Amino acid sequence: MKKILTSLTFLLLATAVFAQQLPVDFESTTITYTFNDFAGGAASVIDNPQSSGINTSSKVGQMVKSTGEVYGGSVLVLDGSIDFGDNNAIKMKVLANRVGASVLLKLEGPGGATTGDLFATTTVADQWEEVTYSLAGLTSVEYNSIVLIYELGTVGDGSPDFTFWFDDIELTTAAEGVQLPIDFESTTLNYAWSDFAGGVASVIDNPQSSGINTSAKVGKMVKSAGEVLAEALWHWAERLILAPTMA
Repeated sequence: MKKILTSLTFLLLATAVFAQQLPVDFESTTITYTFNDFAGGAASVIDNPQSSGINTSSKVGQMVKSTGEVYGGSVLVLDGSIDFGDNNAIKMKVLANRVGASVLLKLEGPGGATTGDLFATTTVADQWEEVTYSLAGLTSVEYNSIVLIYELGTVGDGSPDFTFWFDDIELTTAAEGVQLPIDFESTTLNYAWSDFAGGVASVIDNPQSSGINTSAKVGKMVKSAGEVLAEALWHWAERLILAPTMA
């Protein structure tokens, strides 16, 4: 009887150790990293294509976005719900071939639970960098999967422009992100716009400090040739209502 109990204990420990859960680094040879691809996105685990800088690990995740829908991506399914503890953010290492590429992360759970779309934008080309997604006010909900979408709003073509790599997805703590009300006056917050289809938004000095608005900083939207749906300002504001953006 004692031998049976010991065997069961080892089995339970093995299940706990080798279950797919945060942090995810893609290095395990015993875990099956389960991706559910959708709408043109295809994710897999591959050899690190650029083992340098902040990421010299052997294995990483790769996302290739081919012809499909503008929201093509993949879901990384976890074995159980995320235990946030005292953490309020997720950080992830990413690699892209250009500056300004949009990387969407969203947590989902049973019964339609979701954090809403959280965005980060690459700031370097052909180098690994670490991005952080604030989950302030969202960690009391049960989540068991991670959605990744590259360049939301644009149909992919499977080229290097629609390929990115990701690694070391883990919990962290971060300063609280942008939340309503928004006045663009903070010198510590990152007002992370995600432009699309011809719309370009930014924070600038108030071009007309008079009347009802004498503040120093304001938001600016320039709509150039693109699509009729170029509404980055509303899209960004809508995300803020659902969830904080990257700090």
